[in-house]
Amino acid sequence: MTSLQSPSGRQATAGASAAGDVPAEYQAWRKDRWEEVAGPNGKAKVVANGKITDRDTHTFPGVPGTWSTNEAGALTVTATAADGVTIGGTTVDGTAEVPSGCSLQFPDDRVGFAGGADGSYGLVVLDNGAVERSGLSGIDTFPHDSSWVFEASTGQLPRAAASRWGG
Repeated sequence: MTSLQSPSGRQATAGASAAGDVPAEYQAWRKDRWEEVAGPNGKAKVVANGKITDRDTHTFPGVPGTWSTNEAGALTVTATAADGVTIGGTTVDGTAEVPSGCSLQFPDDRVGFAGGADGSYGLVVLDNGAVERSGLSGIDTFPHDSSWVFEASTGQLPRAAASRWGG
């Protein structure tokens, strides 16, 4: 066994494979995981999120405008041109409907999207500079060790067994 050190400096002991022995699938998963965290719509870029589920006005820290739904159940935002809210490239100056899935832009290189229907929506705002400013540069892992890998199959529990486990 070899003493290993993760990128953050934590120690571990395992029989690690040489870097050349790392399966391509594992390398691809690591790359995809990093993209999920720090890529264009990465989780590390989320600076605000919220729900708009009624006609009351909602505000969110760091997000300009007031958000609500109208009598038809559509998502709306009320903002001034100075607030810098744009929907699909058009600056909001007053109250505007926010189509589900459209692109939103905010000041300070922030972008967002809203999704939902029939009076129930979610709003997510991302800051494209958040990852860089945070210093996040990777996800700690230990070197790949094939002895930690096992094959398994998954499936749905039969109804009788699920009910015994609260399903």
